[in-house]
Amino acid sequence: MDTLVIGGSPDLRDAVIRRLHDEGRSSRTLGASSLVSCHGETVAEHGCPWQVQDPEGLVDQLEDIDQVIHLLSPPPPSLPPAVRLFNWFTRGTYALLVAAREAGVREFVVVSSLDIFRCHPDQYCISESWAPAPPTEDVPLGQYLAEETYRVFSRCNDMSVAVLRLGSVVLEEDVAGQTFNPLWIDARDVAVAVSRARAAPRHPFEEKMPPVRRKWRVFHLSLPVENPRFSATRATGLSLQFQPEHLFRTGAPADREGDA
Repeated sequence: MDTLVIGGSPDLRDAVIRRLHDEGRSSRTLGASSLVSCHGETVAEHGCPWQVQDPEGLVDQLEDIDQVIHLLSPPPPSLPPAVRLFNWFTRGTYALLVAAREAGVREFVVVSSLDIFRCHPDQYCISESWAPAPPTEDVPLGQYLAEETYRVFSRCNDMSVAVLRLGSVVLEEDVAGQTFNPLWIDARDVAVAVSRARAAPRHPFEEKMPPVRRKWRVFHLSLPVENPRFSATRATGLSLQFQPEHLFRTGAPADREGDA
């Protein structure tokens, strides 16, 4: 069985696919536009376009798939705002989940954004148990609605969803010398977290949760900085055991104002 990787920026998508390959896991992509290579070997061909209005076509793409990694990346800027919000994030996610239910897929990892908390005051430290407060812009609002679509499906169906929320995905070497941003997160560290959310045994504390909460898990991925805007207690202490290797030590912490 394979893992299907959907969406994502090139850096993040490639890092996730390479991590799966290194762990001996085969993968396919949907919505990718390039080949992915690892140590000179092609490990994933570019996938078919994601036809969000064609759930029957999606069933074919889910053949021999037992896990889906959905990277909630922004849609092409050429699309109208209403299409970006409703077709790309909301209707597209719904069509994917209907097709997945038909194909028997039960495991999902969703990579979302901490931007869905932007309307909370800057001085708050936001934990993984907080309710989002998304702005009305199409991308963060759409990411929140996609999350909610997954949450409802996990409650009503035999599906397990792990949501990873993060800030700005970069590669450490690409931002060397720039002013430090505490919301940076290296794509390779995200790939490790995605892999653990996909495959790691549940922490005993998670296993004791009610069934509804075991099927819907939320983690924040952030750097270990002083007075963080976002708490990552679950990500560091439960099944992910998230400890980023790329800490951007060449930069100086930015002021809290504007971090979010």
